[in-house]
Amino acid sequence: MKRGVILLFIVGTIAIAQVVVHDGADLTVGWFADAEVVSGNPAVAYADLGSYNIYYVRANDSTGATWGTPTSIASNATFPTMAVIAGNPAIAYVNRSDFSVDYKRANDATGSSWPAAHQNAIDSTNPIGWLSMVEHQNTAAIAYVVNYTPTKSQIYYLKATDAIGSSWTSTQVLNFTTFESWHHPSLEIVNGRPAIATVDVTGNIYSLAYIRANNTDGSSWPSSATIVDTSGTVPFLSPSLEVVDGNPAIAALKGDDLIYCRATDVDGTSWGSCTTVLVGVRPVHLEMKEFTSANRIVIAFLDGKTYDLKLIISSDSIGSSWNAPILLDSSGLVGIHPSVVDVGSATAGIAYFDMSFGRLKFTTQGNVPVTLKSLFVE
Repeated sequence: MKRGVILLFIVGTIAIAQVVVHDGADLTVGWFADAEVVSGNPAVAYADLGSYNIYYVRANDSTGATWGTPTSIASNATFPTMAVIAGNPAIAYVNRSDFSVDYKRANDATGSSWPAAHQNAIDSTNPIGWLSMVEHQNTAAIAYVVNYTPTKSQIYYLKATDAIGSSWTSTQVLNFTTFESWHHPSLEIVNGRPAIATVDVTGNIYSLAYIRANNTDGSSWPSSATIVDTSGTVPFLSPSLEVVDGNPAIAALKGDDLIYCRATDVDGTSWGSCTTVLVGVRPVHLEMKEFTSANRIVIAFLDGKTYDLKLIISSDSIGSSWNAPILLDSSGLVGIHPSVVDVGSATAGIAYFDMSFGRLKFTTQGNVPVTLKSLFVE
């Protein structure tokens, strides 16, 4: 049976159109989805873990109703992360052949053309995983994990010296933490400096940690992190760092609960008490975004109890209260690696992996009424 990308537009439950866009293999297309708005339209970078190709695809419209043809960016690669760098989309990823971090920036603002050759950001003799990239000073900044043993890893930070990534600054090792490899860093620019949220594991004791560079380019970092929350032996997972109404904030899994923490100042020097947003949903994959178009905060997550994709929206601009969660997709095991973009008009766009059918999906959710669009990539 031939499989491929199907674009499905739904209002309520009525299907309007279906389009086969891309053929895949082994039900493995859509891992590590990372979405951005590129020249006004949503776009997604993602991995095929059957072929280990990295792909880029961009919608033909601002809400993701139809999509272009996916472009293969790299082979024998994984852990893609995407950002718009100096006006053009760019993707960093891990080269599986030599554990290097490689980088490509599109030749144009829409990503319709990409260079054949990649730029090498850093080499490593140990496996690298969980990249997080943002634009900073018109260049790419990347945080990533290096795994030394199954139970010991470190976070590194590096920054390109130009938009195309022809050279990179010296790698900064954040020596403040020893943590397990499946805890990925979340990088953002906080009050002009790079900052990272992560999970610290010392022995069997878990802490939700935050650290912000000493200077604007990230060439110097503190020797210790700010502990935002502790949980004893109860694990934290999937921290998502975002600047919310001027102050840094973190959403994360704590045990089986979804928690939200926001700093009391613009730098993240001090933090208020974390609040439990939802109990018992086990949000093993999640992403948080501030939506300036709606003056709200959006968290998309995989409910690890029901294996559904869900969305929750704050009732105010700072996350002091939250509305009831919205079910977006329940067709099997769906919602792995959700990535959220603001497509305007108070509407969230979410890219995510449907593991049951091995395909990338894209769905949108407005505040009122419910409007759903889905992209299937098999």
